[in-house]
Amino acid sequence: WNFTDWTIKVDPDAVIFGDRLREHLKDHSNGQPLFVENCQSGSLVQQGGHMMFGSLEAISHAGISKYMSSGEWKCNKNYQYGEDRWLGLCLQEIGVRSFIDPRILGDKLCVPGVWSCTDGRAAYHHYKTLDTWLDCYFKATGRPSLR
Repeated sequence: WNFTDWTIKVDPDAVIFGDRLREHLKDHSNGQPLFVENCQSGSLVQQGGHMMFGSLEAISHAGISKYMSSGEWKCNKNYQYGEDRWLGLCLQEIGVRSFIDPRILGDKLCVPGVWSCTDGRAAYHHYKTLDTWLDCYFKATGRPSLR
């Protein structure tokens, strides 16, 4: 993390495209402590309708630095939540700001529930088998399937 502008965590069942992710993050690579709230949903009312969804987590270098210098001990609570909500709340508490980008991630649990893999998002989530993961990858890139 110490040698990068952003630290990215991706679930193994997510299809990610680094070039697209860089495009989403480039206007926010300004040295500020930031993280991306990438999911909007009516069920996320407690978080203001959006949150950093765990299938793709992006935190700026300054945000991770802030966590490493003070967050580990300040965030020793809220263990009833999943790691994505826990980390988002932790980052907010230590002064890492968020920006909302619901078009960075396609996930069935986030509005609009994108599964098509064809709309140019940086990542698509919830492909549990090799065949479905590859199908999404080939659709997203416009390449013919190897099968």
